[in-house]
Amino acid sequence: MFQITPKDKRNLKLAEEAAERGDQVTALKYYLKAAENGIVSAMVDSACIYFEGKGGVEKDIDKSIEWFKKAGQLGSSAALNNIGYIYGTMGNYKAAISWYEKAANLGDVVAMLNLSNTYRNEYNNKILAQKWLKKAESLTDTAAIRRVAEFYFVEDFDKNHIGKAIELYKKAIGLGDTAAYKELGDLYFELDDFGRAHHVYNDGANAGNVECMTNLGMMLIYAPRCFEPAKYWLSKAVAHGDKDAIKFLGELYEEYKNFPKALRCYRKAVMHGVTEAAEDVAKVKKILKRRKLNYKLKLRTLD
Repeated sequence: MFQITPKDKRNLKLAEEAAERGDQVTALKYYLKAAENGIVSAMVDSACIYFEGKGGVEKDIDKSIEWFKKAGQLGSSAALNNIGYIYGTMGNYKAAISWYEKAANLGDVVAMLNLSNTYRNEYNNKILAQKWLKKAESLTDTAAIRRVAEFYFVEDFDKNHIGKAIELYKKAIGLGDTAAYKELGDLYFELDDFGRAHHVYNDGANAGNVECMTNLGMMLIYAPRCFEPAKYWLSKAVAHGDKDAIKFLGELYEEYKNFPKALRCYRKAVMHGVTEAAEDVAKVKKILKRRKLNYKLKLRTLD
């Protein structure tokens, strides 16, 4: 059993910071330091960087598989699944199935769904495809239940499967998974069923899901006479650290013509890394400049 040392924690932190900057060369350097010390997550991250071959790192499938295998030997089902995925991208479906099965036998829901997809799409074997899908559905972990629901709605989109996705999300909610509120609300939102989306987001917000607070507030921005409830939920989401909620709060103030407060929110959003809010800053600054000029013109007229 490997222990994460302070040095490992530092290397992981430096790697994550470099990855956020898009500096994959530096990220890989520090992930490898941690990986070589037995940190499984760093092995997986190193393998992913080698597979993607972005940000100055040359794509290297062999090194990617090598690190995924090392992580798999230490019990990472995700790493085993990823080896299967690599072989699948190469058209070697027999090898892909072999690795997917290793991961699935460790209870990996993504591997089960990948097996279902591979048997159905590459071998037209509906029996084995259904077998693995049913096995995934039988899992009781709420994160797995949500993943299967997402599979039904996003990856295997079919009008007949929407009801199954909704059923699974509600099952996860019933088991106390507040993240399922947000995902079910998103499903209804994608279907343009805004009434149900609002209802689910509201329940999720009251259950403490921060993303539901943000989405509920966002929906209320343009609803008539809903300034106070929109402000309440967006402010609450901001207090919980949701950066996107800061921008939406700016949109709320802009909608109600409070441009100085809108500008402050947009600037704060930019400071917190919401780069698209920079356009809103420029837009509101122009509005405020025009309003100031108009005011001066009126004063001159009065003279």
